[in-house]
Amino acid sequence: MNVQRGRSVPGCWNLRAQGSVVLWIAAAAALAAASFPYYAPLLLSSRPRVEKAAAGPTRVLTLRIDGMTCEACALQLERKPAGIPGVQRVVVSFQDGRAVLTLDAKRPPAPSPIMKAVAEAGFEARESP
Repeated sequence: MNVQRGRSVPGCWNLRAQGSVVLWIAAAAALAAASFPYYAPLLLSSRPRVEKAAAGPTRVLTLRIDGMTCEACALQLERKPAGIPGVQRVVVSFQDGRAVLTLDAKRPPAPSPIMKAVAEAGFEARESP
């Protein structure tokens, strides 16, 4: 079969042109995400809040969080304390720079695992009154 360079074969897709289109779409999406980080929650799946049914008395722990630069940081931080026993709910506010944790009053977790989870997420936390 004699195929000349630069000519497409009938019935075949022009992969070079399609690859360019896909690359431009991916570049536009990356630029949009970088330019508008506050819209990251819209691009990500639904905002997962760590919530369990409050089965009894609770205690609220408020932390000041340093190092958050966008809403995506808050999303990442909400996921970290999820596995700590005794944590019932986590709400992180990027605008306020704080995290509010609802804890089981009967079995509250020690502060060290919570602070460690925040540090693993790449942020600094201190207890707020």
